[in-house]
This record gives sequence, C-alpha cells and structure tokens, in this order.
Amino acid sequence: MAQAQVPEALIPDLSTSTTTSVNYDMDKVSSFTLSSMDMDWRNPGKGFSGQISYDVVAKHFMGLNVAYRFADAFQLKAGIMKMAYITELSYSPRTLECCGYSLGTSYLGGYTKDLCGLQSRARDVGIMALGNLWKRDDRFLVSYTVGVFNGNAYSFKDDNNAKNFAASVLVYPTASLKLSMGTLLGKYTVDETGTLGDRNRFTAGLWYDDGKYFVKAENIYGKTGELQSNGSMLMAGLWFRKNMAVAVRGDNFFMDLHEASSRINKADICFSHTLGKIFRYRVQYGHTFYCDPDRKDSDVLTFSISMKFDSRNYRK
Repeated sequence: MAQAQVPEALIPDLSTSTTTSVNYDMDKVSSFTLSSMDMDWRNPGKGFSGQISYDVVAKHFMGLNVAYRFADAFQLKAGIMKMAYITELSYSPRTLECCGYSLGTSYLGGYTKDLCGLQSRARDVGIMALGNLWKRDDRFLVSYTVGVFNGNAYSFKDDNNAKNFAASVLVYPTASLKLSMGTLLGKYTVDETGTLGDRNRFTAGLWYDDGKYFVKAENIYGKTGELQSNGSMLMAGLWFRKNMAVAVRGDNFFMDLHEASSRINKADICFSHTLGKIFRYRVQYGHTFYCDPDRKDSDVLTFSISMKFDSRNYRK
C-alpha cells in the first residue's frame, strides 16, 4: 500500500539562532542578545513561500509574511518583513565581519533605535514587489525591491494615515561586485497630537567579495523632521584561512549636518572564526572619537558568539 507523502513545498525549513555580544568599555560591561526561532517555506520556482520568525528575547515577530513568485522578475510579498533600502542590513548581524552595524545603519535604519524613535530592526508591515532581471550565464545583472509600508514597525495597526515608500536597486557588474542604491520616503508620528515629520533616507553603496577579499562601503543620508544627518562606512578585510577573517572598519556619522560637534568617528578591527556550520565567534576592538568637547572618547572591547541550527543542513 502506497504511503502518502507531504509535498516538499509544504515542509518548512526550521532554524533557531542566537547571538550574544558582551561589550567592555573600560568603565562598564554591557551585553546584547538576539535570538530567534524561524520557519521558512522556500520555493525557488514559481508559487507560494512564507516565513514565520519570532524573536524570543524581544517577544515579537521579526517576520510574518507570505509571498507568491510569478516569475524570476516578479514576486509579491505581504506582512511583516525587513525593508531593503539599506544594503548593509541584508547581511545578518550573525555573519557580518564586524560586530554590530555601522552608526548610519543604527541611527537611520531603525535596527537599534532610529532617530525618529522607532526600534524595529528595520522591520515593518507592508506589501513588497521584488525580482531579478537580465540573466547572464548563471547570475542576474539587476535585482530590485519596491514596497509600501505602514511605517509603524511590527504593528499591523497603523498610527497615522501616511504610508512609507521604500525601494532598492542592486546592479551586478561582475560575480564578485555589486552596486546599490536605496530610498525610504515616509512620515512618522512626532508626538501625541498626531503631528507628522519627514522620515526620508537615501543610500548608495559598493560591495565586493570574491570569497577571500572583501570591501564593503555605504553612505546613508537621512532627513528626520528638520534634522539632516549622514553616515558613511567603509569595511575591508580578508579570509586569511578558510574559516578565519580579519576586518577593519571606518565609520563616520553626522547627527546634525549643520552642527560640527555632532560628528562621531569610529574605528574597529575584528577577528572572526567560524567553527563548522553552527558556531562563530568574533573579537573586536573599537575606538570612538567624539567631536563634542563635552564627550570623552571611548574604547570598547567586544566578544560575540553566534550559533545557528538549520534543518537544511541535515536533509538528505
């Protein structure tokens, strides 16, 4: 008697991951933990796919969406998802060659706390169209995303009648090089009276990675209400062994482009070591320079360890 089998497309990929970072800044010790449990229904061809991702530390959904792929060039996705206007955010904080995102991504991308007040890890509720265009050999030359979002982070209930528009374009001149541009045009609720302020972001970046050497750079301009800000990041390094890398990063952020003392410069050097498909740890030293004469420069030593278990690694 034949046994019924569950179609492959209905079997989710199950994964759980956690990243814990401990920072020692010579005066105090602080820690940060990101942990999630995920189910992904992946479909490389046409048809439905979906994602459920739950942050067990923050106790909310990081992803709750469904998508339908009509063709390589066009897919629709709806629900809670990561907005894609900052390309640095496409790299997981678990696998990034330095500990933590750049200052521009943190202040203007909402990963930790956006200048508008949102703390959303760049997630929002909306509808997105995405796709890949112009295939050459085994790769596409262009990919894009276009989306409309509530602008209120994880909540399905919007707190105002404005919508946020986000878009990005990636161009791949070679298999190792990509160029990026992105934008967010939106509003945010300034206060309890319902006053709305601008939340606009414009980004451009260059990303090179040939498997050994890597160079990653991005500039982010932001207008938050009347405040104009700009962040730029340059990271370079190499995998000197198959599982060991060293990276250096220069980071610059102007909180207020009209106030010279609001400038922050940061330099990091980081050692990464991957242990199989599950474990990874990083050791990083960073020095932050403040142009504000009332703020003292700081030195921070960071140790970060990540683990990820994925059912795809155990499938036959």
